[in-house]
Amino acid sequence: MKKVLHNFFQYKLLGKSVDSRGSQWLQKCRENKEQLKSLYLTALYDKEKGTKYFFGDWFQVLGISDTAYYLGAEFINVPMEFN
Repeated sequence: MKKVLHNFFQYKLLGKSVDSRGSQWLQKCRENKEQLKSLYLTALYDKEKGTKYFFGDWFQVLGISDTAYYLGAEFINVPMEFN
């Protein structure tokens, strides 16, 4: 979670709208947002695999790496939009 918070605030402070993974990565995440959320929720209850496939470049969910960072940033961003 520290990494997600770090990235989120780094981009907010620098005024960046695109993640260092690139605009194509961000677009793929956005297009698959609801499915990624559903798969992450399911993974939370999977005692064998857990959520490890959502973290890191070496794992992919729906053909997208680092999806937990996207979901984490989205989770943080929603409350920030109400301020």
